[in-house]
Amino acid sequence: MEMGNFRRLLYTRKVPITLEAPIIRDKESFNNFIRLFREYELDRFVIGINILNNPLGNLSSDPLILGSMIQNELHIDSIPHISASLENEFTLARWVLGASLLDINNFLVLSGDVRFRDTLSLEEALKLIKMFREGVVEVGGRRYSVPKKEFFLGAALIPERDNELDRLLRKVGWGVEFFQTQITFDIAKLAVLLNELSKRQLKKKLSILVSIVPYLNDRIIRLLGGGNFKLEMFGADKLSEEDYSGWIKNLIGEIIELRKNYNTVNLGIHLIPILWSKDISYKISKLLENSL
Repeated sequence: MEMGNFRRLLYTRKVPITLEAPIIRDKESFNNFIRLFREYELDRFVIGINILNNPLGNLSSDPLILGSMIQNELHIDSIPHISASLENEFTLARWVLGASLLDINNFLVLSGDVRFRDTLSLEEALKLIKMFREGVVEVGGRRYSVPKKEFFLGAALIPERDNELDRLLRKVGWGVEFFQTQITFDIAKLAVLLNELSKRQLKKKLSILVSIVPYLNDRIIRLLGGGNFKLEMFGADKLSEEDYSGWIKNLIGEIIELRKNYNTVNLGIHLIPILWSKDISYKISKLLENSL
């Protein structure tokens, strides 16, 4: 698969799939991820690999460096996350310039959970990234020439949140072209949002990646926060590993069925494994083989 194809494949692949890379702090864990990805031929399904930024406040590798390493090894587009609340104008401009040099074309831009002093809002971060399209960025009142680059920008979507359609439309106005939901165990709220969105006039078709946890065990439940309200609400925390596998397969089927109902939105799936191991890699491969 050639790099730079994520935007195209998101709209042309029958069911586009992206995958969240594990937290990687050393070469051994990186090599293990690459080895298992290849061993189970996940490139049959996956068109983009998300790289977290400061996940849950944990120390992790620089998303650009890790994204570049993954692209070089797997020849699949990386999607580094940008947390606006961690960046000011200058640090973000340097970050995006580095992405341009590393041939990284996609970002998932988030408001961020932790805000530092004098950092950017989501709107300000998206505006700065879009400046690269013109080859000139303005930072601290000064204008700098940069390589012209049109990045493919994504943002978060939380269908359960009040007034989420208004937030989505604002983000589209700021240059966002694809969205990724938080972990989803039920698509009822998403279906309501899509129905409302279908009544609006959009200039271009949007893509929404619905995030799911493909495999669940006691350790993953603990990492998700134990009493995670979504897990408990839908009873997923009470299912055996085998029952959860069938349950999540049905959820994927519901997402695929839902995508047939809307012409203005292309639905895909984002996999959040939480843990990465040989067993989980195998189960992800089998889940996708049996679901798509």
